[in-house]
Amino acid sequence: MDWVARFGGASAFLRGHRTATHSLLGTVALIATVTAGFWLAGRKYPKLAVGIFPALVICAVGAGVHLLLDLLNGYGVELLWPFGPRWYAWDIADSVDAWMIFSLMAGLLVPELFRLVLEEIGSKPKKRGRQRGAIVGLSLVTLFVAGARWRIARAVALLDSREYRGQAPSKSQPSPTLPTRWCGPVLWRRTTRSSM
Repeated sequence: MDWVARFGGASAFLRGHRTATHSLLGTVALIATVTAGFWLAGRKYPKLAVGIFPALVICAVGAGVHLLLDLLNGYGVELLWPFGPRWYAWDIADSVDAWMIFSLMAGLLVPELFRLVLEEIGSKPKKRGRQRGAIVGLSLVTLFVAGARWRIARAVALLDSREYRGQAPSKSQPSPTLPTRWCGPVLWRRTTRSSM
């Protein structure tokens, strides 16, 4: 829904991107709308019926995790829209982080691979294999985020502890190329000598 603002041009997209739909109020409205949609679809198609409470929990978890993931990158979200213009960002991961995607995909695909192998050899697959895979995938992402926060603080301290052309940095911003390798631009103020 957030990308619909692109049809209004670049300025509309920049004003609308990650504001209303990524705020707490917008998230509550989105949860209520999607839950109502599932409930109404279940009344029309009884085979697809989902109870109102399970639908509400699933939508709340999905929307909450989406908001949390968008808070992790440097772009951030306008969390208190329309009550305040402040943007919140933790700058821990990239907008599209390959390591997080890999962890989540592994949590989804590895149990399916094991299920196929077990079916091929004639063994009965475990009932909770998919659930365990999802838990492992989410646990890996949680560990990655916790480790990234520690690694960022360490990289900033390392960049700030150096002198560049004889001056201390005024700002440093590290970014990971790999989880164990970091690079970062460093800004410093140039001092000019006045001649008399």
